[in-house]
Amino acid sequence: MIDQQAYFERIGYHGAPAVTAPCLRQLHARQVMSVPFEDLDIHEEVPLSLALPDLFDKVVQQQRGGFCYELNYLFASLLRQLGFEVTLLSARIFNLPDQLGPPFDHLVLLVSLASDRYLLDVGYGDLFIEPLRWTFGITQRDQFHHFQLREAKNCVELWMSSLGEADFELRYIIDTRPRRIEDFAKACHDKQHDADSYFVQNRLCTLPTPKGRITLFNDTFTERIDGQKHQEPIKDEQHFRAILRNRFGIVLDA
Repeated sequence: MIDQQAYFERIGYHGAPAVTAPCLRQLHARQVMSVPFEDLDIHEEVPLSLALPDLFDKVVQQQRGGFCYELNYLFASLLRQLGFEVTLLSARIFNLPDQLGPPFDHLVLLVSLASDRYLLDVGYGDLFIEPLRWTFGITQRDQFHHFQLREAKNCVELWMSSLGEADFELRYIIDTRPRRIEDFAKACHDKQHDADSYFVQNRLCTLPTPKGRITLFNDTFTERIDGQKHQEPIKDEQHFRAILRNRFGIVLDA
């Protein structure tokens, strides 16, 4: 069992939990705005675990973040405990130019609530703040982006455009067959150990803010505020960890 109150405190959720669409939207938004998307353990040579007690300890008690398998699975477990109907789905991320990731490349969530369904993703990095209605061909938006879900052959596509831009770009393709967390174990292992893995090649930590986003990526710290980008080079490891501590609230073991 997840300690719900501790989880709520971690993400700054102060409402009364209920199996409703408003509660779902608030929980998703608070999670995305509070828990960084990061791969720091891979570079600290700390093995990742998909066991719920380990995920709860890392994200809630240690005040850390994680990547898709960790964050979406932990969030799904909280929602299930609250009474939501949650299905784990596999997605393949579209990386330009024209590169589609393998099956189980990404983990997303589908929540069924009364007559509606919602796509949830708290483990992507820079995506939607609140859940998207599982409705095809309409444009949905938050304060940063426009989104569309498009039905394709045997899958559903997620498309996104930044505000002020007309062109939508494909973000990922969703396989709608229900999955178990064990189905993602090999992909999670590969992302930690494969030399070609994006997460092995790059150290990152990113979090949206009310007016933009802060990102640590390898040797650069970037802050976006109201569409303006400010960058700061990272001098050394001490500087990197100071930004982690001061801007993301993350303290790594020495």
